[in-house]
Formats: sequence, C-alpha cells, structure tokens
Amino acid sequence: MDTYPLSWSLNPPQPGDPEYADYVSAQPREMARIAALVAAAQAPSDPWAHVPDPRDDPAFEFDPVMSPPRPAHVADLVERPAGADDWGAERFYRPGSIVTIGAPPGVGKSWIRSEIAIRQVTGEGDILGTYPVRQQANVLVIDEDMGALEEWLREEALATALGSPEHS
Repeated sequence: MDTYPLSWSLNPPQPGDPEYADYVSAQPREMARIAALVAAAQAPSDPWAHVPDPRDDPAFEFDPVMSPPRPAHVADLVERPAGADDWGAERFYRPGSIVTIGAPPGVGKSWIRSEIAIRQVTGEGDILGTYPVRQQANVLVIDEDMGALEEWLREEALATALGSPEHS
C-alpha cells in the first residue's frame, strides 16, 4: 500500500480488522513522512546568520546612535555548560527528559512513542529515520489510552518492523 488513508488517521483499524496488517506495515512510512515534516519545520540554529555584521566592513566606525551594536548570542557570552552535547536522541531530547506527545486521535502518537521507547532501550537506530539514538537508557512509558493487549500487539509489530533481534 502506497498511501496512508485519512480514514486511518481518524479511525485506525483494530487488531482483527482486514486492514490491520496494511495499517501496521504503513506505520514506518508514515513516521518517516512525519519526521520529514518536523525536520523541514526546524528553525536555523543561528537566527542572526542572515544579518550582515557591519563590524566585518574594514571602513566600519562605531556610532552608538547610527549603528547600534548587533545583539550578542548567549553562546558568545557564557561558557558552554557540561552536558550541553548530551542527547538521548540527537536534536530530539536530552537524557532525563520527559517527552510528551500530543496530537488528534489516530495520527500515530502511540506508534511514535513505541519507536522512541524501543530505540532508546536498545540504544540503536534513528528515531523516525532522522534522530540518531546516542546511548542506551531505561524508559518508563505511562500510557492511559490503550489496553495492555493492544499495547503489546503494537510494540511486537513495531519491533518486528524495526528488525529487533528478538522479533526477526
């Protein structure tokens, strides 16, 4: 199946439904599509990068009235703190973070949450095909949405799709 029907976002098939196997197999493609949208929406790291710095001009003479100084970036003013480069998954979340996923029903929150948990526990792979997991860590999942059976079925299907050794 090449498309992800809107009806699945609004009312996803349940285990036992004829479309459930197609729904499960479409999840990695749908997560990759969501990851591409998230990556495209990320802001540049330096919001002043496009602003030319007048101090780079050899003829520049500072006049506080006519040429106010360019705002300094906080990274230029303070020393980089220890752990600033630590990531659970690069550019996605830091160790010890509480990650909350919110969206309308049926758009894939539980699938994404399951992938985050599986990848972080194994310490391998890229979340949504975009964010490399940097280290293995324990994960606590609190899910008040689905029952234990649905949760187990989804995690088993996702672990198999991700090539988890105990499920391949």
